[in-house]
Amino acid sequence: MGFLEYGTPLDWKSAQPVLQYVKQHGVEQFLHLLRHNKDRKDTNLKWGDELEYCVVEVDSEKKTVKLLQKANEILDQLVVRERMTVPSTSAPLKSDWHPEYSNNMIEAIPDPPYELRCVCVCVD
Repeated sequence: MGFLEYGTPLDWKSAQPVLQYVKQHGVEQFLHLLRHNKDRKDTNLKWGDELEYCVVEVDSEKKTVKLLQKANEILDQLVVRERMTVPSTSAPLKSDWHPEYSNNMIEAIPDPPYELRCVCVCVD
């Protein structure tokens, strides 16, 4: 979904007054990026598999599953654990953790992103 900052989403009624603004500026931002990058020649595409986790609480005795509204707390713990497990002397693949849309969702992306390079091989 992208990189969200911590905050509270607007409910539908509160979003209505700014809906046209968001639509218009989204299109303008897209066109700006398109024009800015139209002449790019590099072939190095960086990408990552975005994983989205839904945080739940499982009660085996009652056989119930409930959404757990503690993503922000869990995010803090994940960042600390990630720093503890990644040696600072090398550059291994690690995860970059972000909040998702609601407080029961977490997003993980590879850091650094993968690289895809186009290589042409010509055989005479």
